[in-house]
Amino acid sequence: MTESFIDKHFLLHSHGFRKGKSNHIALKECVGYYRQGYKVALDCDLRECFDTLNHYKLAHYFEQYIQDKMILRVIRKFLQSGVIDLSGEFVQSNTGASQGGVILPLLSNVYLHELDKEMKQRGHLFARFADDFVIFIKSKRAGERVHQSITRFIEKGLKLTVNQEKSKVGSPTRLKFLGCLITTANGVCRYRT
Repeated sequence: MTESFIDKHFLLHSHGFRKGKSNHIALKECVGYYRQGYKVALDCDLRECFDTLNHYKLAHYFEQYIQDKMILRVIRKFLQSGVIDLSGEFVQSNTGASQGGVILPLLSNVYLHELDKEMKQRGHLFARFADDFVIFIKSKRAGERVHQSITRFIEKGLKLTVNQEKSKVGSPTRLKFLGCLITTANGVCRYRT
């Protein structure tokens, strides 16, 4: 119930872990941008995104959608539940969410919705699937500027880290998004693995 209530606030460009959305729909959206003349893409990778979600920020973001104190308390308890490390020791956690937890998709979408809103406010054409996102631009120079400015927002505003080695600006015919490249054959533009 809570998930569907929150989901209606998410942007159309967010495709991961959502009913009626998929990686195929995200890829179709990218092909549409490419057909519109946006031949350069920033393929951005977030380093250990789910392991580094800031609990205070996440709790604040949830408060934008949920006023029920009991639900908010349960979410905070889940976040602070800690983990058992490889040596069998309990480790209290101040960041991140348990991978494999049933609530993780909702947590990550609520957190990364702030990134989606920022990209929309800036007028970017983008698609995001979980922690993978791509922004389409018209020139490599503009792509480099977008890369720098969106990195600043992610690292200062969201307290996440952009993996600079894996994040690249270039042609979507050479940069893979969700493991696929854009290709054009016989005038038809589509994705291929």
